[in-house]
Amino acid sequence: MTKAEYLESIGYIRRLDPDTLTYEYEKSFDNGIMIIDIQFDDFMIELDCIWTQEQIDHLQIAFNNVRRDFEEMQKYD
Repeated sequence: MTKAEYLESIGYIRRLDPDTLTYEYEKSFDNGIMIIDIQFDDFMIELDCIWTQEQIDHLQIAFNNVRRDFEEMQKYD
């Protein structure tokens, strides 16, 4: 299984980043998007905004999830 196949198997969707013209894999959460970039070997979270403590809690959960997914993805070619 490749890194891309793994990410797609756990619900990430492939999209072309118009700024870098590279493919990223993204998955939505409460008020943002978790992104994993295979080519740059990096992950990030894009947020709309944070208004409540509940959104901060969801951000922490999303960060832990994307970090776990990124680390697990590293096991594949």
